Amino acid sequence: MSEEVISTGLLTVSPKELFRHIQYSIDTKRAPFIWGDPGVGKSAIIKYIALKFGYHFEDVRLSQIDSVDLRGLPTKSYEEFSDNEVSKENPERGPVVEWAMPDFLVRARRAKIKEGKPTIFFFDEFNSAMKNTLAAAYQLVLDRKIGCFELGKDDVVMAAGNFETNGGITTMMPTPLANRFVHYNLKVSVNEWLEFAHIAKIHPYIIAFIERNKNLLHTFNEDTIGDDEKAFGTPRSWHFGSDLVYRILQNKVKVDMFSDEDNENEMLYFEDDGQSQQLTNDELIKDIRVAISGCVGKALAQQFIAFVKIGLNMPLPTKILDGEVKETDFFSQDDDISRQYIMANSCLHELRNRHEDFQNLKKSYKDSPNEELESRKEKASDVLYRSIENYVTFSKKHFSSETFIFVIVQNMIRKHKIQPMPGKISPEAFSLIKEAYDRASMRNKEAA
Repeated sequence: MSEEVISTGLLTVSPKELFRHIQYSIDTKRAPFIWGDPGVGKSAIIKYIALKFGYHFEDVRLSQIDSVDLRGLPTKSYEEFSDNEVSKENPERGPVVEWAMPDFLVRARRAKIKEGKPTIFFFDEFNSAMKNTLAAAYQLVLDRKIGCFELGKDDVVMAAGNFETNGGITTMMPTPLANRFVHYNLKVSVNEWLEFAHIAKIHPYIIAFIERNKNLLHTFNEDTIGDDEKAFGTPRSWHFGSDLVYRILQNKVKVDMFSDEDNENEMLYFEDDGQSQQLTNDELIKDIRVAISGCVGKALAQQFIAFVKIGLNMPLPTKILDGEVKETDFFSQDDDISRQYIMANSCLHELRNRHEDFQNLKKSYKDSPNEELESRKEKASDVLYRSIENYVTFSKKHFSSETFIFVIVQNMIRKHKIQPMPGKISPEAFSLIKEAYDRASMRNKEAA
């Protein structure tokens, strides 16, 4: 995707760039509108910003509501008049139409009263709303109020939508309304997504696959809309796929669809041990192919399965980090680089878990020092640094020089802040890491 998209007339921004620009919008009280293809992370970024800066978050899908839902339902109440206003024309009491407050405004006010939090009102699928709903939203964006209800001074209005050419149902936004927004065109950044993927614990097979095939993270193409293929690759759909891969590889399912577990007439001579039947590797691969195909499409699923087949046959990452596996012929294949990426990401995934365990215990001990926590902290520290040393020595022995620098320096140290400490690991292992770090730093200086 190019840096400028002629069809929209907007400069594109990456997720990190959008993160900065949303802060500009918040500080200046200007409502941003985020345009982008389906699944690129528009709503996820705004929700993250709300969490990051302490806002209550209200996600209002304009495509799913009518104008009355936005303005509030009309209700009848009575107005009392003072003595000097009472006459035949003005009885003491009379019916008055008022508007019930919409539920999202009620939740926002509660958040302000109980938690002291302002609200980000995020109107997603904005340009998929009906025209009368857009008209109601006009006042909210323009005047920061709807009917008789006003937003708080620190509340923020944001909106997002897909392009008219994305194949969805859209309504042309009135020009005066469009002119009330600051418009941004969000693009996919593979490198930024990979940073997110490690933090969000996307399955290491998927991370390795995208690292080796960066063009396959986002395969949405307007020319393919309407074909038999309903699924396509996006950051969102790969995230869905990750959740399914994790679940499938747990290999815990009830496979007998027609078992009669509640048949009281059948005498059981042995108790059911509650164990689920284990699937074979071929069955697991087939289930993953079907699930991933449903998320990102059949063609991508077929390519991804090659990675899964490799991963199912590799040594367990826990055994490598524990030092139980030091030698392997796993890499003596034509797809050696792919195997290195899968092995490295799988080990790093487990290493991050051990690093988090240590950091959590370290914080708990600092907040409330006691002997038990100190003992657990020291044990977690020993496990972590022993794992780092085993990971480094295994990687140096089995990975190419380029892959070793990438996984140790770029991923372990710089991206995940897992720092090897002299004295905690052997001088030999620390020397390997320092050499790789120096080479990476030299390359960065030369590139600059």
